[in-house]
Amino acid sequence: MVHTDLGHGQVLIDGQFVSQKVSQVVQAMAEYDPRISVAWVPPGERVPGVAAFKIIYTPDDGNEPYVMFHVKDESEFDERQLARIIANDSSKRGGASISDFEAYEKALMRVKHQEWLDRLEEAGEIAKAVLASNKDTYKVNENLTIKEGIPFNYNDIDYHNGLKRL
Repeated sequence: MVHTDLGHGQVLIDGQFVSQKVSQVVQAMAEYDPRISVAWVPPGERVPGVAAFKIIYTPDDGNEPYVMFHVKDESEFDERQLARIIANDSSKRGGASISDFEAYEKALMRVKHQEWLDRLEEAGEIAKAVLASNKDTYKVNENLTIKEGIPFNYNDIDYHNGLKRL
């Protein structure tokens, strides 16, 4: 599976557009349990009434992979799906059963971590491009310009009172 971040919340996976949120949830699932994978049917190939996603589990014992559950479409594919997996895992493993809220909280933390990793990767790519450039001023996008190594984010400037308070 080839992932290419196109910005504006879109990711290109194997030549098809998918929301960045879906990509982050898939990565969080794989980080949670590498035996879990996601099969996806691109919008142009979907049959009405058939789910767009299959959450697949591949056992370590050599048995055939099986579908854990289906997800209807991108609007339903968020941290709630990982929360389902976490909630079911806690009861299966013989440990203390956790509430749906706790499972959702754990899933949300994992997805937020993936979002942070994506931002960190983007910042690294920007820094690499700036350092490779021979320019004194480097415009990253319409809101961020780097002048002589100092970043200026025009969204954080209040032209009447200086910098915005956080």
